[in-house]
Amino acid sequence: MILKLSNKINLTTLREVNFIAHNKKKKALYELSEYLYYLAEFEVISIKQLYDLKDFIKNLKEENLISKHPHCAIKRTYPNNETINNLDFEILTVEYPQLIHRFKNYEVITEITIREKQRAVGIQPMLYFCLPITELKSDNPLIGRCANTKEFAYFEINKNNAFIIIEMIKIFGMLSPSHQYDILEILDIIIKEQNNTDIFNL
Repeated sequence: MILKLSNKINLTTLREVNFIAHNKKKKALYELSEYLYYLAEFEVISIKQLYDLKDFIKNLKEENLISKHPHCAIKRTYPNNETINNLDFEILTVEYPQLIHRFKNYEVITEITIREKQRAVGIQPMLYFCLPITELKSDNPLIGRCANTKEFAYFEINKNNAFIIIEMIKIFGMLSPSHQYDILEILDIIIKEQNNTDIFNL
């Protein structure tokens, strides 16, 4: 989604398009936000869609973000005492929420799993973009056979399915306060770049 400015900066084609993230670090557009930038530049999505997306994310109340939503809380059962191999344990069950969003008539889905943060206190929603093999294109059909070593397949983004990228950005902006902040910064910089391009074209 976004890329820290480090030795991995070579992975993005937008090295000079930077913003300051919620954690106060300078970052560049990468992967999904990079796709959004080019979809706007190639006029696959309109500047109005970018403004609408920004308004939607900006107007989300904190209590409605996924990390704050009551149905998305991690659940733990009350611990029970149990002795195993002469050692006393307290056994409980931890239940992690998982959200699945389907994109209309496509078999593409996104999954959100909510887990504890690894390096800090609190929870962290993790988003996964799942592309089924039926939505991928390749030189030779992939269904019914094993893929060859270093064989490539791709998902073609066009005007008919570009809404998937928009909805993915929307979902990223819903994950947590820090995600909401970062997505708004990303949209601001993309909108600014597109407006500058329009002025230059005039």
